[in-house]
Amino acid sequence: MDVNGVGRGAMETFEKDIWSKIIKIAEEKKETGEPFRTIDRGNKNWVIKIMPSGISVQSEKNYMGKPNGKPRNVSKEALKEAWELLKKNGKMNREDMSLWFSDDNKIIRTGAIIRGILSCLPNISIEEIKGIKTLVYKETDC
Repeated sequence: MDVNGVGRGAMETFEKDIWSKIIKIAEEKKETGEPFRTIDRGNKNWVIKIMPSGISVQSEKNYMGKPNGKPRNVSKEALKEAWELLKKNGKMNREDMSLWFSDDNKIIRTGAIIRGILSCLPNISIEEIKGIKTLVYKETDC
């Protein structure tokens, strides 16, 4: 707790704290060739490019030549919006994202990858709630 009685986790911001962690994780995955995995199906998504505006990933579908197998850009803004709602609500699953972002096609289209990326953060866990894999946010004190 700080002098105001607020845990440091409560002061965590996307721009200052989370985006730099996401970039570091993405860089490590790109360097090692390890993919991000979606939390629902475990689909693999390899980092092909890291940009100030987001992360471009290539899915297994790319390698198999399946329809919709084009690289996808996961924007920094989409990650930020999802992170802020996860932090505010304490949890997020596929259905939550569909409700929260029903008018935002870029987030819905990359929602599984967004959840996969967020699941790699140290204060996020994956729990099965009512049979649905769900990201759970836990504040940290340091």
